[in-house]
Amino acid sequence: MFFEDGKQIPDTISGGIKKAEIQERLNKMISSEEVEAIKSRQKHSFSEYDVAILGGGPAGLTAGMYLGQAKLKTVLIDPALPGGYMGITHQVSNYPGYVEPQPGFMLAHYMSEQAKQTGIDFKVAVDVTSVDLAKKEIVIDEFETIKARKIIIATGTSLPATPNTLWIKMLPLSEAEIQPWKKHSLSPNLPGK
Repeated sequence: MFFEDGKQIPDTISGGIKKAEIQERLNKMISSEEVEAIKSRQKHSFSEYDVAILGGGPAGLTAGMYLGQAKLKTVLIDPALPGGYMGITHQVSNYPGYVEPQPGFMLAHYMSEQAKQTGIDFKVAVDVTSVDLAKKEIVIDEFETIKARKIIIATGTSLPATPNTLWIKMLPLSEAEIQPWKKHSLSPNLPGK
């Protein structure tokens, strides 16, 4: 937290704090000339992996565990913290390996820690700037390009617009979002292929 004349500036942020959120708040506290000077010194970084996993929920973490155990250089990318919606679920029932309902945040924590132990890299609480499936490149936070031999899309579920409904939209990508990369897929199961 930052204070000026005894008053907090700017607002408080918590949870999986993204680089962009920090930059936005810091930019409000310095002059536009200082902001531009800092931006001009930022360098674009580039890294290569065997596999990049988009999504840090149960499916992405499980894929990461197996890829890490296979000693493949793997990165897990998620705009939030690992665990997906399981991490914000009060209790999870009928989860494999657990007889009693478990707190969702603890299942997410255990899965994340198990995946970390296999040696995979985590890029979480990031903004995914772009994904080019043809080039197999992912740009995060506008300044980091990740190139992978394979990309796993494990983006999971998304909550509906009205939180009082009980259903979960199972396909998080709309047809418009799928269309640009459909032609590059080798999967015969994609709609329209």
